[in-house]
Amino acid sequence: MAAAHEFDAYFRQRAQDADSYGGVYASRFHMAQFVAHRPETRIYFADSDITGHVVRMFVPATDQDGWQPEASAAIPIPSRIEGDTLYVGVVHAALDQIGPEWLPNVHVWPQPLNLLNQPDFVAFSWSRPDAEGFLEHMTSVGQPLGSDFELGAYASSRTADGLMTYALWRPLAPSGPYDMYIHLLDASGRQVGQSDRLVWPVRDFRAASEGLGPVLRGYFDEGREAEDRLLTRHEFKLPAGQYTAEIGLAHRDPQNPANITAAVASVRLPVQAD
Repeated sequence: MAAAHEFDAYFRQRAQDADSYGGVYASRFHMAQFVAHRPETRIYFADSDITGHVVRMFVPATDQDGWQPEASAAIPIPSRIEGDTLYVGVVHAALDQIGPEWLPNVHVWPQPLNLLNQPDFVAFSWSRPDAEGFLEHMTSVGQPLGSDFELGAYASSRTADGLMTYALWRPLAPSGPYDMYIHLLDASGRQVGQSDRLVWPVRDFRAASEGLGPVLRGYFDEGREAEDRLLTRHEFKLPAGQYTAEIGLAHRDPQNPANITAAVASVRLPVQAD
């Protein structure tokens, strides 16, 4: 009875007070309610609560789903697409902003506003046929970049004022945050464009040894790197023509991700904007 009383006081009563709403985990409780009976075969979370302990407490099956810090600017893609994919993130997570913009034909789920007149979270889903159709049009590469990631595939297309390029990354033995970038070179080898993404590999909690342990603000303090691929998109404003894309990655400082600490590797591939 005591536990039930505490639950009610924390997640229900305090969640009805606009002054205390932002200080409780009511939004995560609502995320858990949303995903509890979803039909998608893979769910990805982008959350400032980087161990996802509230959602996992209410929906233990999410231990096997994919988790990223909210700042990670890449879209997770299942290593094997077996059904539709659901993406759920706290408001202002990078995933919530780039997902509907980068991926074709995603369905954004409407969310009611909370007491602060804001949505608690953002969610969108991507169907298996749309995901498979998108990936089929990418050019396979299969080039390892150090021991961290493999550049699995890439694609480029002309936009109204430049070039848009996608890179698909397959994890090998990733560790910590990365700078995933594309430098664009002209025919003379001069760099004419640069696009960088701050990215963390996906993690899950199936092998977590500390249960719902303490949160460390850098990244996860438990769990393991998952096998999910990562998709980044890079846009350039430039005239039509043939270019070379230098696609690579570098390590960022886990304590200060704004700082790049060491290059890993890169590969150069032709792209055409015409």
